[in-house]
Amino acid sequence: MVAWNSSGANKMQNILVISKDEEMLNVWTTFFREKNYQVICEKNPNEGLQTSRLLTPALIIIDLDLSQSEYLEFCRQIRSTTNGSILVLASKNNESDISNYYQVGADELITKPVNPMAVLIKAITRLARQEWITPRKEVVQVHV
Repeated sequence: MVAWNSSGANKMQNILVISKDEEMLNVWTTFFREKNYQVICEKNPNEGLQTSRLLTPALIIIDLDLSQSEYLEFCRQIRSTTNGSILVLASKNNESDISNYYQVGADELITKPVNPMAVLIKAITRLARQEWITPRKEVVQVHV
């Protein structure tokens, strides 16, 4: 079940998509804007990292052609910039040790080729959950 804010009071959350695939950038932009999210697209990993630092997006979708070690380092750097969810789209040859992606901060690893609608649903579900849970970097006090 996907939770959806039907009142239209969506806070216009930022979604950052980092990909060199122009066609997929257009797909993500169209899908998310139809659901009232602001979409920022970057084609260059360094520019994506800088944009993430500036905007602290609620969701980041990463779809890059990097070696696994470069991909892992990039995910680690991105995680240091945001509390938002990170969805990594990786080719079969880049998913050999899935646990490494989670250890560096990815929230979900999706193997390519992807179904854009499935990624949209996963993304919206993650965004909805963020509104229900305490952000990662916020201190939580537990009283016993």
